[in-house]
Amino acid sequence: MKPAGLESAMLAPAASFGGVELHRDMAAKAAALAFAVAKIHHPFVDGNKRAAAIGLLATCWLNGYRPMLTQAELVALILVIVEPNTGDIDDDDAREQIADFIRGRLA
Repeated sequence: MKPAGLESAMLAPAASFGGVELHRDMAAKAAALAFAVAKIHHPFVDGNKRAAAIGLLATCWLNGYRPMLTQAELVALILVIVEPNTGDIDDDDAREQIADFIRGRLA
């Protein structure tokens, strides 16, 4: 386990610049956490995708939102995150598309 990577990933949803939050809503914060764990920091030897999925859900639940995702949708979402960048879309665009998907499924 990489404690610094885990700490950095956990802080991703609260990231700000110049006092302005980088992630505008809970869906964007959940996507940022999932991206940080699954694609950027890889804090665990094994289970980063599972940790990203649980982190995404927990971020929503702990902040009063109920993500209405099927297991298949959650698996597909995490697999999209870890896909190598093909040049058609960068990580920022992918993170925003994932946030849009989550936004449409929050209750």
